[in-house]
Amino acid sequence: MSKLLYINACFTDDSRTKVLADAVLKKWDGEIEEVKLNDGSIRALTKDQLSKRMQLQETSDFSDEMFKYAKQFASADAIVIAAPYWDMSFPAALKDYIEQVNVCGITFDMNTEGVVTPKCNADRMVYITTAGGKNADLQYGMDYLKALAREFFGITKFNTFKAEGLDIEGADVDSILSETLKRIEKFSFITKTVVPGEENYIVESKDLTKMYGNHAANDKVSLHLREGSIYGLIGRNGAGKSTFMRLLLGMTPINEGEISVFGKTGNEMAKVRNRIGFIIENPTFYNYMSAYQNLKYRAELIGLKDPDSAIKEALQKVGLMNKMKDKVKSFSMGQKQLLGIANAIMGNPELLVLDEPTNGLDPIKIVEIRKMLLDMNANGTTILISSHILGEMGKLCSCYGFILDGKLIKEVTEEEIESEAIDVEEFFVEMAKGGQNG
Repeated sequence: MSKLLYINACFTDDSRTKVLADAVLKKWDGEIEEVKLNDGSIRALTKDQLSKRMQLQETSDFSDEMFKYAKQFASADAIVIAAPYWDMSFPAALKDYIEQVNVCGITFDMNTEGVVTPKCNADRMVYITTAGGKNADLQYGMDYLKALAREFFGITKFNTFKAEGLDIEGADVDSILSETLKRIEKFSFITKTVVPGEENYIVESKDLTKMYGNHAANDKVSLHLREGSIYGLIGRNGAGKSTFMRLLLGMTPINEGEISVFGKTGNEMAKVRNRIGFIIENPTFYNYMSAYQNLKYRAELIGLKDPDSAIKEALQKVGLMNKMKDKVKSFSMGQKQLLGIANAIMGNPELLVLDEPTNGLDPIKIVEIRKMLLDMNANGTTILISSHILGEMGKLCSCYGFILDGKLIKEVTEEEIESEAIDVEEFFVEMAKGGQNG
């Protein structure tokens, strides 16, 4: 029987973190082995204790109690960690616990060059929190766990469920908790096996064509966007990427063919557009209004139940909370772009359509936005994105569509990338050599 290792750092059984953890654990069909960190059994290690364990490791004496926990990690098929905070008060013990279970020879091997080979069975780690403490500490904790999961456990699937906004003054705690539980409803430990002919496409177009005079900006484009994927639409300037996104969003009329979104076509698509967040080319706002006022205008248009919390959550995610009351006319190009992203992600939409979302952002912000999008995708958001930064797309996307002179030349699935060892950048460069746009 498959086994899940549950690291329980919840203060009480009725805490918000425990409510979220219970919702995740219900998704597991198998044995659950629980380690409690809230009963004092695990404490931060002293230097003497750490030195002793290093000596034991060198002699391959694994009789120490901590090595028992290491074997729990090594034998688990999945790991769930529930901790309400990430600061110096409580999770210091959790941090020390995780660091010390990474025992060479049990959870990983390391050669003389320092290259790590993971030995764990687990293929997924889930981190659950209620976003207490400082935001920077929380981000540090998430980054730390992701790096640990990847390097020492070999885990590439990392999900986070954060009831964000609980530390914001005036936030509606019940609404935020409810929205987080809705995201958990879509979560599954089992990776879906896609059977040909039974794919669930959130967006699907058939021979989609858009003419501007005698020029076909989109020429019989048939695109397939699977639920849960991050689809990278790649093409040179003028290839037709933005046109496709405008057609999807109903911003411009279709000449020929059709497109469906959430199974709706034609006029019926209007009924599902409140489930879509988007940014197309350069975002525009009312310069005389504040960042908060601009977002509130759209929040009310799409009918968000708790617009105040949704706005503050979105601004916090992109790092604009301190600019919330400032008028947009004072914003730099990069800040306007971040506000455009906040506008798109507000309310945690089911589908995100992002046209060059990192335009004008510095390298640090690009990395932060990438992490945010990966987290949103792990928590159920499907993403269609275009970008000229192919290296960044490679770190983000699970599948691709290559568009040239208005034609969708090829779609590449995640399975094809792995089985055929396709180099996305090389493929695009070779394809683009024959095109006219530039």
